[in-house]
Amino acid sequence: MTEVFDDVIIGSGFGGAVMACRLAERGRRVLVLERGRRWTKDNLPGTGQGEEAGRAWFYRPREAETHNGWIDLRFFPDPDMMVIQGAAVGGGSHIYANVSVEAPESAFSERWPNGLSRPGLDQYYKRVGDMMEVKTVPVGQWTDRMRLMQEGAEAIGEGQHFRPVELAVRFDEDWRPGPDAYDPARSKRGINAHGIEQGS
Repeated sequence: MTEVFDDVIIGSGFGGAVMACRLAERGRRVLVLERGRRWTKDNLPGTGQGEEAGRAWFYRPREAETHNGWIDLRFFPDPDMMVIQGAAVGGGSHIYANVSVEAPESAFSERWPNGLSRPGLDQYYKRVGDMMEVKTVPVGQWTDRMRLMQEGAEAIGEGQHFRPVELAVRFDEDWRPGPDAYDPARSKRGINAHGIEQGS
């Protein structure tokens, strides 16, 4: 490689992609390195069974030539923890399911560096929420599972702990479930806050 770069970003997920974008906007020459492959609607695998599914969905570092899916599952015995991370162009954006949940303050009481705290992150949670236009599922679009979870929480006296989480999803407030409701042609197109066309 003969090109010269000002900055090298390792990983093309949320952190890497945003960092690369911000640096490039400031005129810096940026190189982004990504271990995973680029998936598109044309080469994204469908559902499979057995070993075929393992190759299609999971990334295994030692067998990356044949097992180069976008889900990298790691187990750590101490602490007893499992981490699911992305391994593809786009990183964790492929697997995070659009959920935007703010960590409770209690999450910072153990195993976190002293410089990180929930109050210290609040401004960044807000910034990310605004950038991604997070919203909860409109009440008229709740699924049966959501209603069941609410009813279950109330039945055991814990209704105060049920809440729909915020999602980075563009909702059509007028949409209602029905026989043909899931037809992609019914997606409501519009320009988002960043000037990009996006469907519901």
